[in-house]
Amino acid sequence: MIADEDLNVLFYKKFKSIHYSVVGAEKISDEFSTLIKKNLKLKKLDLKNCGGICIGLAGAREDNDRKILYNKFSKKLSFKKIRIETDTMTGLYGAIGAGNGVILISGTGSVLFGKYGKNFFRVGGWGRILGDEGSGFWIGRMGLNLAVKEYDLMKKSKSELTKRLKKEFNLDDKNILEEVFHKNFPVQHIAPLVIELSKKDKHCKKIIDDAVDALYGLVATFVKISKLKTKTELAFIGSIIESKNILSDRLKTKIKKNFKNIKLITKRNIPVYGAILLAKEL
Repeated sequence: MIADEDLNVLFYKKFKSIHYSVVGAEKISDEFSTLIKKNLKLKKLDLKNCGGICIGLAGAREDNDRKILYNKFSKKLSFKKIRIETDTMTGLYGAIGAGNGVILISGTGSVLFGKYGKNFFRVGGWGRILGDEGSGFWIGRMGLNLAVKEYDLMKKSKSELTKRLKKEFNLDDKNILEEVFHKNFPVQHIAPLVIELSKKDKHCKKIIDDAVDALYGLVATFVKISKLKTKTELAFIGSIIESKNILSDRLKTKIKKNFKNIKLITKRNIPVYGAILLAKEL
């Protein structure tokens, strides 16, 4: 995204996602620098007239990583006014702005990131092995766990879950191991099915109950560690909770009931616009 000094968007385009922790600093700085130069040229803009660049990257959590990335980008672009941030930081600024506020993310993974006073707070976001409870991957994995337990019982009458897994994803007891462990089956794609079936299947309902509790727990931890005393906005982000469904509805109800200082809002802007706001601060 490119914007002028009044924050009017001049150019916006989506590109294939890339994760810093997977490809490393050299490759990601090469690809992003090329994109920046190419699209500035497309709009007949000169980098020497740029007020600042902010790049929000998944995986750039540590200060040392951001320092390495800054050095790579500044060298490749011959430009110093660059700010490297995490994707959660740009997401927060996009959703809320520069003041106090919180984003709760549940997409493939789950994390809460917020600002209160002079401090930033991160809760969760430990990845699918150590955490990410309440995320799309976690819900999908728990759904598949239900399925394999059913396979063990060798029942002739199949549950709605295993029927739908076969019909919609071609998953059954014969191929599930191959698909999940050798063909990188997108486990998170099962989550919407589990959410849908939770209305009539008690086992799927238990998964959604636990997901609501886990995501609510992220908010409760933030309220505790931030010592929240004033009204603060919170926006839902991510495919699992941003859309209206039984999980997001129940989570909203629980937050509203128990945290009077949390005001639930719809995100104001997309994360990349948050990068524009952060770049303007340079």
